Parts: sequence; structure tokens; C-alpha cells
Amino acid sequence: MFHLLDRFAKDDNTVKAVFDHLRSIGLIAIVLGAAAWKLKHIGEGWVAIWDHAAAAVLGFLGFGLAWLNHENLFSKIRRSGTTRWLKLLVAFLYMLVFGQLIQFLQAGRG
Repeated sequence: MFHLLDRFAKDDNTVKAVFDHLRSIGLIAIVLGAAAWKLKHIGEGWVAIWDHAAAAVLGFLGFGLAWLNHENLFSKIRRSGTTRWLKLLVAFLYMLVFGQLIQFLQAGRG
């Protein structure tokens, strides 16, 4: 496994793409976390309307960014010349990470 990492580590574009993707996931987590926080801190009276609207906008923005990031990653994976097993491994790890993020937000710890 590590010999695969060594091969990818020698390519600056690959390393940059991985860290760009991880940074994007972090920004998505921040936006979705802000939406979850806003839903837990709704104001009184007419302010509640604006609070719900802000949470909805943040939620749609977060999922939109997640979709863009997802499509970008998998288009890069499809174009790469890697083996099918490595593509499946990346897809599985991606599913685990994003699934954990959604569970974290649903549990109310966001």
C-alpha cells in the first residue's frame, strides 16, 4: 500500500489535488455546521423567519458545495489511469468520511 502512496507523493499535482479536496470538505463541514447551529439558535417572533431562511440558505449552499466537490473528485478518478480496486477504495473511503460528517451534524454536535 505504501508503495502506491510513494508513487503519488512524487507527483505535485496529485498531492495538490488531494489537499484541495480535503480543504473543500472542511469548508463544506463549516457551512453545514453553521446551518445546523442556526437551526438550534432560532430567535423569537419575526426574527425566527430570518433565522430559518438563513439556515435554509446555508444548508442548500453546503449541499451544493458538497455536490460540486463530489462530482469533481469522481470525474478526476474516472479520468485517472488507476485500477478498478483503487477507484473502489477511494469511493468507499469518501463514503465513510462524508457519512460520518452527516451523522455528526445530525447528532447535533455541529
